Amino acid sequence: VIIGTAMQPVGLTGGIATGKSTVSSLLQQQSSSDKEDEDEFVIIDVDGIAHDILLPNKLGSDSVYNLLVAEFGKGILSTEEKGTISPNIDRRKLGDIVFRDVQKRRKLNSITHPKIIKIMLKRILLEGLNLNSSTAKTTNRRRRVVCVDIPLLFEGGVPMRLLFGTIIVVACKPDLQLERLHKRNPDLTLEQCRQRIASQIPVEKKAAK
Repeated sequence: VIIGTAMQPVGLTGGIATGKSTVSSLLQQQSSSDKEDEDEFVIIDVDGIAHDILLPNKLGSDSVYNLLVAEFGKGILSTEEKGTISPNIDRRKLGDIVFRDVQKRRKLNSITHPKIIKIMLKRILLEGLNLNSSTAKTTNRRRRVVCVDIPLLFEGGVPMRLLFGTIIVVACKPDLQLERLHKRNPDLTLEQCRQRIASQIPVEKKAAK
């Protein structure tokens, strides 16, 4: 079986704000090329899945909206959507709760991770079989490479690592990582940025695995 195809996808990972999105964008740009000798990368964005399952009306039974509101209270809801029946979950408010408390973060992960993994595996299968892509309607000789952009690949343990035939770790120096995160999210304090970075396995350890 060719690495990156069928059930052996490529895992693209790294720490928060290390540049995974930039690498993912570069792979997608290559996919838009008309050159038949270049691989076509199909990106599955796990962070996007994590966003979608928080929405009240997007993924049906895979939504964790009600579970999170029941667990963490209505204080995590956005106040900018007054008058709506189901205001969206404010990720900043939820983050402020779980990144200060390890037990609450574990509770959040126990609710969200099973749903995220279920959706991710389904999309890997569909994309690997070329059933969930517009390119299924065309015939070409380009090899389709399924690439999963998954921030917490190593945090998922050995079973998660074994899912991927090849793992790419995007890394940068810790001071640059902090700078990038604070620049990307200026509403976060430096301490809040450090908390988010500290919640993950250090990127240098990921790169060494």
